[in-house]
Parts: sequence; structure tokens; C-alpha cells
Amino acid sequence: MTLIFDFGGVVTDSSNESALRAFASLGLQHPEQWLDRYCQKGPFQQLEQGQVSDEQFVRWLSGEVGRPLSWSEVQKAWRAFMTDVPQAKLHALDRLHRHHRLLLLSNTNPFVMRWARSTAFTSAGRPLDDYFDGLVVFINTKGIEILT
Repeated sequence: MTLIFDFGGVVTDSSNESALRAFASLGLQHPEQWLDRYCQKGPFQQLEQGQVSDEQFVRWLSGEVGRPLSWSEVQKAWRAFMTDVPQAKLHALDRLHRHHRLLLLSNTNPFVMRWARSTAFTSAGRPLDDYFDGLVVFINTKGIEILT
């Protein structure tokens, strides 16, 4: 049996308030006009839908805040959207993975996915890939990618 999980709000918890504060700290005026708990607007939505690349998003955001931003600065702001990954969820995924094939389906952006696929994803140094047999993500202007 194959089980399919969504990333945001299922595997990870999220905090819109933290993301609003993080983007405001970069200098973005009124981030609430762009960021919603469930759906982004404008260039934020275009990034989530793969209509603009991460580099295009950094250029746009740099223009909005009136100073050049690095990819890492923008990733840190996006990362604020995701709260810590609950250990109970990770243990549950490990238990399920012993008996089932697990896939992750997500439309998250490259900033969040790079963090999730790194050893910074969990306190144990395990990336998201350790918990799943495959990842199906919509992360770029080319569309859907299947990452294994």
C-alpha cells in the first residue's frame, strides 16, 4: 500500500504570523497583502505555482524592499513559515514507512524545499527524503518534478 502525504500543515506545522514578521524584518511593507495562511498572492503565489523562479522572486523582493537581498536571506524568511517539525509526526512516519510505501506531494517553493531536503530539517539531522520513498513537488517554472 502506498500512502501519500502533503507537506505543509500535515508533515510540518506552519505559522503565518512568523512569516509575516520575517518578511517585514526584510523591509517588506504590509506583507499581509501577499501572505495568507492558506494562499499567497502576487509574486508569492507565482513562486508557489512555479510561474517565477526563486531567482526572479529574490529580484522582485529586493526591488520591493529597496535593497539587494541574498537567496539565503529570502530562504530564512520563507523558513519562518514552517515551525519546528513535531517529533511525534516523524516517529509516526518512521513506523508507517516500515510497512508502507510513502510519497510526499507538495506545491511548496524552492526555498522551503531546499531546507526540508537538508540535514537542518530535523534535530536528528535527517532530511525529508529519509522519511519518504519519493517526493512529487511543484517547485519551478518547468512544472512538476518527481524527486527520489
